[in-house]
Amino acid sequence: MKNGDKRAMVMISIGIMIFLICIVIGLFFVPIKELLIKPEYGYFFGSSGQSYLVATVSIALLGISLMFLGWVTRKKITKSITFTVLFLFSSIGIYYSIDDYYYIDPNGIVFDPLESTEEKLMKWDEISELTHIYRKDMNGTPLPAELIIKMKNGEEIMMELGARQYSMRASINSTVRKFGGESYIEIYDPEGNFIERKEYF
Repeated sequence: MKNGDKRAMVMISIGIMIFLICIVIGLFFVPIKELLIKPEYGYFFGSSGQSYLVATVSIALLGISLMFLGWVTRKKITKSITFTVLFLFSSIGIYYSIDDYYYIDPNGIVFDPLESTEEKLMKWDEISELTHIYRKDMNGTPLPAELIIKMKNGEEIMMELGARQYSMRASINSTVRKFGGESYIEIYDPEGNFIERKEYF
């Protein structure tokens, strides 16, 4: 086997392994982010579902770019340009997906949304209202969907209520109330039609 063929096989093998990581990324994606980002005094770390999807697609794209580099036997320049474009897109996607997170610290809620690279802090005394959004499933059971945080300056931030985020709602709720904020629950039917709004204690 020629050296060029060996290099191609190595690149293809590495690309396949990276591509297969997409299957199990959900098991370790958030824990690794938490280990890298969350300070010792932070708790209830989480990230949006979109960041998981972006990470999955980006890692798959990275694997495909390596397989392409080893598999395709086109002109060297064309091959290099295609690989570079795929690699850059996957790298940017991975960076933004890792940079999407939020957690609670003693001063408030720290968050860095997927579309931004800037970390922000919502101080407890700057939050005027929480709205916990629940959507009923086809059986009529209300399921947590979103948490809308309204600031005193009029700004609104929406957080998805996945399993990790749902577990932090009571802590956020009690702290916001302690600082004079209000909290409500809104329930919607499966089609998204408003049903009721009530105070959340």
